[in-house]
Amino acid sequence: MKTLDMIHTNYTNYVFKDEQGANHFQSAIMGKTLLLSVQTNRTLRVHEGIAGTFAYQEQMCALENLRIWKDQDSNGVLAMIHYTPQFRDGYMTFYLNSQRDRVRVTDVDNRVIKLKGLNISIEKPGSHRRRRSITNTPTATTPTPTTTSSSSAPQTHTSESQQHPQRLDPGGDSGGPGASVVSKGSTTTKAPKPPKRITGARLEFTAESDKRLFLEKFREVQGFFYAG
Repeated sequence: MKTLDMIHTNYTNYVFKDEQGANHFQSAIMGKTLLLSVQTNRTLRVHEGIAGTFAYQEQMCALENLRIWKDQDSNGVLAMIHYTPQFRDGYMTFYLNSQRDRVRVTDVDNRVIKLKGLNISIEKPGSHRRRRSITNTPTATTPTPTTTSSSSAPQTHTSESQQHPQRLDPGGDSGGPGASVVSKGSTTTKAPKPPKRITGARLEFTAESDKRLFLEKFREVQGFFYAG
């Protein structure tokens, strides 16, 4: 067969005859079974320790489909929703039935729920590793010179760093008073910061029926935890 024409594109829209065909196609592409797909208006990040409207100022996802997949090998049930480009690339993913990171759901109102217990890393790939390599880089030291006099008895020169071998760093960016011990002439090393993580989220569904379907599926899979 001869190709008549070719078009280059990075986006393709498939229209299936029914919902079952669309689900089978997505499951084949993903390698997991699609259990549910519901529409959301937006997803906001919940900041721990902040109350009121300021806790929901950071939008992570906009008008997106929230899909729930099941891995038949591990029985893990995974929720997935696309991030908004203003927040970061990729998908927000978390397990609904993890034995280690148990997700809790609070029904807020007709179309809104709150998720807690999330443990989603939003660290850029390799950035935490780069910080550790910089922190662990040894500091070059200059050998202490020695002096001699005309007398037969040898004399040694004592540097100021040897007279005052240690002084406590006052804190500042190093994490607080006494967070590190440094010597004069050396570079202060900082402990690597923990990776950034999402621990809570507020989901606003398009319709109350979408929220109800999600809650029903969440309660169903909570009875089958997997060691993840």
